[in-house]
Amino acid sequence: MSNTRRSSWFESGKSLQYIIDHLEKAKEKIRIATGFFTIKGWNLVRRYTTGKKTYILVGLDEPGEERARKVLIREIMRDLRTGLDITRRQSVQELVDKMQSDQFEIVDARARDHHNKLYICDGKAAIQTSSNLTGKGLKEQVEGGTIITTKSEVAALIEEFDNYFANAQDLTQELLEALLKWLELATPWDIYLKTILSLEQIKPVKTTYSKKPLIYQQDMISLTLSQIHNHGGSMLVASTGLGKTVMGTLIAVQLKSVDCIDKVIIICPNSVEKSWSNEMDDASIHANYFTLETLDREDSHRPKNMDIWDKITENIQLGKARYLLIFDESHKLRKRYPDHFGNKIF
Repeated sequence: MSNTRRSSWFESGKSLQYIIDHLEKAKEKIRIATGFFTIKGWNLVRRYTTGKKTYILVGLDEPGEERARKVLIREIMRDLRTGLDITRRQSVQELVDKMQSDQFEIVDARARDHHNKLYICDGKAAIQTSSNLTGKGLKEQVEGGTIITTKSEVAALIEEFDNYFANAQDLTQELLEALLKWLELATPWDIYLKTILSLEQIKPVKTTYSKKPLIYQQDMISLTLSQIHNHGGSMLVASTGLGKTVMGTLIAVQLKSVDCIDKVIIICPNSVEKSWSNEMDDASIHANYFTLETLDREDSHRPKNMDIWDKITENIQLGKARYLLIFDESHKLRKRYPDHFGNKIF
């Protein structure tokens, strides 16, 4: 906060600074009237409410008491589900603890057309502002406000607040139950670990290949192997530099180790054929290399290696050999044949 103390403001982020300053000074009770309430907004001020009874009066235009009540809980939980605040779980746990110790109450006054934004700290100061108790209202949007410290005016606002609060719909227990259920959900980290465990694990195999998969490559290889076994094929999508050639070679190594393939066919640009050749040679896997352009040529212009392609085709048809087909840069098919590989719903 600037050295020049003001009792009013009209800019982004200032509301939070002034509100925190006065919440921190409060000793016993905090009263907050807001049009919206989100866990993200609460997370910004929660540490300054520790040990102080906190009363939240929420109000927004929503006709009908029962509808307003249901919508408020739904809005809070929807914001919680879609929020990106990495500390929201801790915030929810602390809010639950505060509710269970009777230090927090929230009511819905929306059916009474309440739309005020007011932060009252004990009986000493009240902040009248346009900022809702949300992340946007406190930090992002341009908001205005003013600080009221006249004792009689603060007392009058407390009386009016308490009157609305007493006649509003108490949502504390309903919100508590909803948050407790939310806390029972698995964390993103737990879901990630469960997903990894559910994937086919890469088993150590005897191979001449000198490279070992990195952690992120293990996940992608496992998923690809699982899809090949279950569906006969897979599309591995990885950004440049993440080691698609190494992952493709490791996939071939795994499939050959369990006697699923005999050889490999690689369709790739000329510029990366040497890289593929080095990796496959290191893994002692027989591979044949072709370009998409070569396969597209007319019979009269066919290069010599197309004789090899004919032999491979014959071997496959006669069941003499099992091949893993690796198509590097497979997105070229979509670019070249948009009518066959477009986004269509059948």
